[in-house]
Amino acid sequence: MGAFFAIHHRKVDVEYCAGPDGTNPLAPILDRLKDVKLILTAKIGGCPQNDLAAAGIVADQSYAYEPIEVSVLKATRKYFGMSEAMEVN
Repeated sequence: MGAFFAIHHRKVDVEYCAGPDGTNPLAPILDRLKDVKLILTAKIGGCPQNDLAAAGIVADQSYAYEPIEVSVLKATRKYFGMSEAMEVN
């Protein structure tokens, strides 16, 4: 199994829903996330989730209201097949 890293956050200079003109500046966001395969989110709509999926990025909100440590552990098991035996206590 390869290495994985938890990044607290990455700042982008634009927002996906930028305003009333309907512009969704996806390119700079995807450039910032180019080495990311999975993001854990609290809320994400269908359109941005589909855009991320098209770029090869999974956006999972199923752990949104759990502590981050629990969320990362569960997501690691789900997406990377980490068994309980591999955990460091």
